[in-house]
Amino acid sequence: MMLLYTAVVVPPVMAFYWEAVACEAPPPTIYTDIFVDSFFIIDIMISFSTGFILHGKYVDRRSTVAKNYLANGFLFDFFTSVPVSYVQLYTYNM
Repeated sequence: MMLLYTAVVVPPVMAFYWEAVACEAPPPTIYTDIFVDSFFIIDIMISFSTGFILHGKYVDRRSTVAKNYLANGFLFDFFTSVPVSYVQLYTYNM
């Protein structure tokens, strides 16, 4: 649901609010965006503790799980979960 929200809402917000002057009101979706960004950040933290299947066996050793996540999915998750909405809200509240 969070990815669907992001896919549907981000393009119109980018199109109509991207160049809004800093003293104007923030985009109407700012608080929902903060919730979604927080969700994805928590998802990254949980992924460091979620085991996986390797050669038919479940691996849940923290160091092995963290190494596997860092090698396979962390960079994508990190770059797609940058909390831009936090920065937006901060700049509008200044």
